[in-house]
Amino acid sequence: MANFKGKVDELKQEVRKFEKEKQGLEEELAEEKKPDYVKPNRKKEYPKPSGRKEGHKGESRKKPDHVDFVEPLDPLHTCPDCGEEVSEPQEWRVRYKEEIVLPQYRVTRIEIPRSYCSRCDKMVEPEAEGILPKRQLGNKLRSYVVYLREELRLPVNMV
Repeated sequence: MANFKGKVDELKQEVRKFEKEKQGLEEELAEEKKPDYVKPNRKKEYPKPSGRKEGHKGESRKKPDHVDFVEPLDPLHTCPDCGEEVSEPQEWRVRYKEEIVLPQYRVTRIEIPRSYCSRCDKMVEPEAEGILPKRQLGNKLRSYVVYLREELRLPVNMV
């Protein structure tokens, strides 16, 4: 019986040895599959911050010259962060969403009610649908631009 246990232990050690060899060979094979021009990924030590330099005037898309639809949002009754009841809207903020509804271009003015949350000590507002935060182009228009650039390979000046 002891002879069999010794043999089993010996075989287990041999299996571990072969598994380590197999792993090393697989790593070698993976390295060989990469073309010579592929460089390893390296993170920059000090990446540049995005945006303009401090003190430079900001640039953004110009406001549209016409509005096709006005879309007022319903005011919030509770704070989305803490759940506390908020005041009546104290001001309204305006955003513009530009979309393409093929074959027409449509501009929607979104009227956003802003209310004060006394617990958070800040103004809160509902999120507008169909548009990303701090963006003026709607999701459909953004998707269409990506389609023109990536699928149809149109240059930027033709989009």
